[in-house]
Amino acid sequence: MGMGMGMGMGTTIRVSIAEQRGERERRIVGHYKSDLLVNHRVIVELKVAEKYDSPDEGQLLNELKATGIKVGLLIDFGRHKAEFKRCVY
Repeated sequence: MGMGMGMGMGTTIRVSIAEQRGERERRIVGHYKSDLLVNHRVIVELKVAEKYDSPDEGQLLNELKATGIKVGLLIDFGRHKAEFKRCVY
């Protein structure tokens, strides 16, 4: 990728949970496929919708929580211009 950025479309992220709080060993509970993952630090969700839909924001927050990634962008191309919302977990 250009500009020194590590980006991947449709990147599969392994989701795991600790059996007990503070435990280092984690159990894999599934896999999640992101629309776009930037430098393993930002999840980008791409949408095409006529109007803003708050469940899309909830979905992104759930993905951030499940993956341990702190920042996400929700980008919607469905209106006259692209709109985005930054979400932090």
